[in-house]
Amino acid sequence: MASYPRATRLVGCLASLIPLLAVATSYSTAFGAKKPEENAGNRSNKLTNEPAGVISFQNSMTDFGTVNRGQKMSTTFTFVNIGKGPLAIQGVQASCDCTTVTPTKGKIFGPGETGTIEVNFDSKDYTGKVTKALTVITNERSMSDRTLSITATVNSELDAAPPLADFGTVSPNNLAQQTIRVKNRMKTELKIEKLRYNGEFLDVGYAKEGADYVIYVKLKPTAPIGFFKETIWVENNSTALPDLPIPVRATIENQIAAAPAYVEFGSIAATKKSARQVALSSLNGFDVTSNSIELNLNGVKSEQGINLMQIILTPANKNSKNMTLELQNPGGKSGNVHGKITLLTTNPQQKNVTLDFYAFFR
Repeated sequence: MASYPRATRLVGCLASLIPLLAVATSYSTAFGAKKPEENAGNRSNKLTNEPAGVISFQNSMTDFGTVNRGQKMSTTFTFVNIGKGPLAIQGVQASCDCTTVTPTKGKIFGPGETGTIEVNFDSKDYTGKVTKALTVITNERSMSDRTLSITATVNSELDAAPPLADFGTVSPNNLAQQTIRVKNRMKTELKIEKLRYNGEFLDVGYAKEGADYVIYVKLKPTAPIGFFKETIWVENNSTALPDLPIPVRATIENQIAAAPAYVEFGSIAATKKSARQVALSSLNGFDVTSNSIELNLNGVKSEQGINLMQIILTPANKNSKNMTLELQNPGGKSGNVHGKITLLTTNPQQKNVTLDFYAFFR
C-alpha cells in the first residue's frame, strides 16, 4: 500500500489488512473461485504455446484532487485486450476495505475487446494525503499482476483526537475512562445533536469546551471478554461529515483464567488414556456448574466426545479450582483429534470458560 507521511487512517484499516474483494461478474464467481473449465483453460494457456491475452489500460491512476472527508468518489478504468488470445480477469485486490471494485461484462475478453473496472472510494475514514493501490490479476503469461492507483487529499471539517478510544488490554475490574476531543475545523459553530452507541457495553457522555467538544467513553462491566470492537457515531451539523465515527477498541481479560490456555494430550495409543492438569483462577469466587465437550476426529464431529473425556474438579479455594482432564482413545480409528471443553460458571461476567484440546489417536 502506497502512502504519504501525512495520510492518517482513522478506522477500518487500523490493522494492515489486504482483503480479497469479491469480483461481481455475470458468472458470479468470487476471486479465486473459478469454474473447473476456466481453471483448465488458464492452465492450458500458460503451459502451451497458444496465444494469450494482454491487458492494456488507458490510464492506471486517478487523482480525485481535494475532497471533504465523508465524500464518496468513483472512477472507471478502461482496458483493452491487445493480445492474440483470450484475456481472463481472475480477481482484484484492494489495499483497504474503503475501496470496492467491479469489472464489467464477464471474465473472458477476446482480442481487441474492451472492458472496465469501476472503483468506489469512501473518504470518511481518512484525512490528509491518501493513496490506495489496486492489483488486477489476469491470466497473462508475463506481468499477470497489474497495479492501478487512486489518490486524494482529504480535508476534514471535524477531527477526533485521538482518532479512536483505545483501551488496550484491561481487566473487567479496572475499566478506565477514555477522553476524545472533537475539534471544530468549520467556519460555523459545531453542534453535536446526538451520540449513537451500544449502550449495553458503553457509557458515553460529552461536554462542550470552547469551540470543541469532549467525549467521555467508558466500558461497562458487561462488555464481552476478548477483543472488543464498537463504534460511537457523533451526529452533528457538519454538511460533509454529519456522522463522525469514533472507533472503540479493547482487549478485555478473562475474569476466569485457565492455565494452560489449551491442552495438548499428545499421542494416545488404542484403548489407552492421557491425563492433564488445568488450573482455573479468578479475582472473584466462582463455581463450575456443568460442562459440555465437543470432539472432532480428522475434522469429523464424534458423538462419543462426552464419553471419551473425564473431567474432575477439585476446589483449592473460593477463587481457584484444579481440574484434571483425562482423554481416552477407544481404538478402532486413528488420526488427529481437536475438541473444545465448555464450562458453565456462576460468574455473571464470564458465564462460560472454553478450552481447546488436541491429541493424536494411534
